[in-house]
Amino acid sequence: MPGRHASHVAVSRPRWPRRLFALIVVLGAAAGASYVGRDYLPEPVRDIAERFLADDGGCAGTVSVDITASPDIAPALAAILEEGSAELPRIDGACIETAITPLASAEMAATIGPQSSVDLWVPDSSMWLDRMSAEGIELGEVTSIASSPLVAVASEPMANQIGWPDTEFSWTAVLSSDGPPATIVDPTSSSTGFATLLAAGVALGVGTDAADQLAVVGAMTALSQNVTPTVEEAFAAADQAPDEAPVFTAIEQAVARHNQASFNPVVALYPAEGTVLFDYPAIPVGRPDTPLAVREAAGELVAYFSSQEAVQVLHQHGFRSADGTAGANVGIGDNLDPGPVQALPALPPEVSRELVSQWTALSLDMRMLAVIDVSGSMIETDGTDQSRAELVQGAATTALALLPDSSSVGLWVFSTLENTETEADWRELVPIGPLSEPVETEQGEVSRLEALGGAAAQIPGIVEANAPHATRGWTGLYDTINGAFNAIKDGYEASKINSIVVLTDGADESPPGLSSDVSLDELLAMIESQDPTRPIPIIVIGIGEEADMDALTEIADASGGSAHQALDPADVQEVFIQAMIDRQCRPMCG
Repeated sequence: MPGRHASHVAVSRPRWPRRLFALIVVLGAAAGASYVGRDYLPEPVRDIAERFLADDGGCAGTVSVDITASPDIAPALAAILEEGSAELPRIDGACIETAITPLASAEMAATIGPQSSVDLWVPDSSMWLDRMSAEGIELGEVTSIASSPLVAVASEPMANQIGWPDTEFSWTAVLSSDGPPATIVDPTSSSTGFATLLAAGVALGVGTDAADQLAVVGAMTALSQNVTPTVEEAFAAADQAPDEAPVFTAIEQAVARHNQASFNPVVALYPAEGTVLFDYPAIPVGRPDTPLAVREAAGELVAYFSSQEAVQVLHQHGFRSADGTAGANVGIGDNLDPGPVQALPALPPEVSRELVSQWTALSLDMRMLAVIDVSGSMIETDGTDQSRAELVQGAATTALALLPDSSSVGLWVFSTLENTETEADWRELVPIGPLSEPVETEQGEVSRLEALGGAAAQIPGIVEANAPHATRGWTGLYDTINGAFNAIKDGYEASKINSIVVLTDGADESPPGLSSDVSLDELLAMIESQDPTRPIPIIVIGIGEEADMDALTEIADASGGSAHQALDPADVQEVFIQAMIDRQCRPMCG
């Protein structure tokens, strides 16, 4: 099989001279010297021959078992099978033949199915079982055969800067903007990255009422902008530039293996909160057509991988025992801690899936137009010490701080005839473009990020000016969304997620003598006619009870976006942050 790590036929070591003579005597007495070939022996004599051959190490046929294993443990499994050939049991006299295919656990979890040839799967972690959706396969009992904790890895100079070995290390240090530079492997394709995301989620309280959504989004946004292609490249960076290399995550076994071969050893940092333990489960995989003999052989292999002889080989390859015990001869010593490791509590599968969805959303490049209602009703305070406009300004400012520099963002405000020069219901405060790009403002040239912050600060003042105005106190909602949709469509960037975020506290309303150029039905028809290969999701946020959520929801649904309502205007910030996630997730996630 292409790409297989090793193939092996288990054969016992026979004691041929003495027993071969006995076998010849039996065969000669029973069938005569002419029946020396097995295929020509009478059935009773053939049975006797097979028993003699089995007793002496010969194989009465073979049972083939295809093993797919995580690439880090595949060499150890090959070594176990090479050293233990004589120890494997027979299946009705047949020897067990194995072939090992190294394959990343994420890839296997995504492709395993009825057409797979694998009979025994050894991923690096049971966490992949929660992400499998294949039908037509039967997973047998899960048996952990080894373990290795996830650790943060730093070059020795960087570890000294952090305060190692005297300072306690934590996951929050990895996630903090004040901490050392850190990088992560993509969680959607890497076990290490996925485990790091789960560990970060637990540390931030994801899945609990105490979780700070702002902190979660901020941490994931920061991590998503510092992705390394592979763990191997992160180790290489620590080798080549130890004074500058960022902290990254890897399993302890990889650290031990690296330090045995490198002139620049790295340090394994064990977070105080605990960590994710890779448990290397051996899992028999059955299909409707899997022979009983193959199922039995897979079970015997699982048992052998758990034997004391196998554990010794796993220790030699840098792994801990299934119970977390480190071996004395695996290179765990300098820069590693062979002591017990505290495991973090597991997140429920639905929470871990949500984390991955949020990561996917926040790591994608975006092109977003924010469209904010500045009609007179936005001056209302709803019994708080801040107006709706001031709450929206605060939410927008917070959201800007979470956006990566690669984002392209623009800002419009709208009411009715907001732009008196063009008689449009909207006015552009900042044109769409990269946050780091310089733009001209009344204060001179600044970055677009600074310009957006300054424009957001103007919103309460614009609302105050509009509140007593006979025309601009109304809400030109449909015409504005129509204009924003066409603006995004005209400048569409296929490499980014192109979206519109609308914040309003009302319904489409025009003053006496004026009417919208576009009706709701016409707006919906225009949105629904968009090219499905160039989606423009519209995410709408209704503020307070007066927001026309029926119409807003229709608009969002027609575009593939989402609708949110902040019944309490004080919740605008939380809702805005959720809209940032949905802005990108809906078109990608269905």
